[in-house]
Amino acid sequence: MLLHAALFFGVVATGTTLGALVPGLISGRWWVSVPFELALIGATSSVASVLSGDVGLDNRLALLAFTAVVLTLGPKLTGAVWIGQGLGYIKGSFMTGDMHWFWIGIGLVAAALLLGAAALIYRPRRA
Repeated sequence: MLLHAALFFGVVATGTTLGALVPGLISGRWWVSVPFELALIGATSSVASVLSGDVGLDNRLALLAFTAVVLTLGPKLTGAVWIGQGLGYIKGSFMTGDMHWFWIGIGLVAAALLLGAAALIYRPRRA
């Protein structure tokens, strides 16, 4: 099962890397990059379930990846806005140009990335 999960997420990572070669697909707006990632997760799950014959495992892996993407999207976007405001790139707020908000944004993005990694790693014990 561990090898299967490693291959699953390896394919997702490879697809993301290939998608990054398309200008603006990954680094573009969230309404472009998030649907691409979710479609990539779904396609990987479909192909993996056909190849392995274990549909249940592949669906659980896809659900874990989907949960990690969705649950961490809000904090990552908020952190990115705070980073932009702290650096002075986003105007019109009391946070503009205040480096304190840059560091808070960095902390929020880091926490969201760790939460996403934990969601992918965590496996509940079966009774």
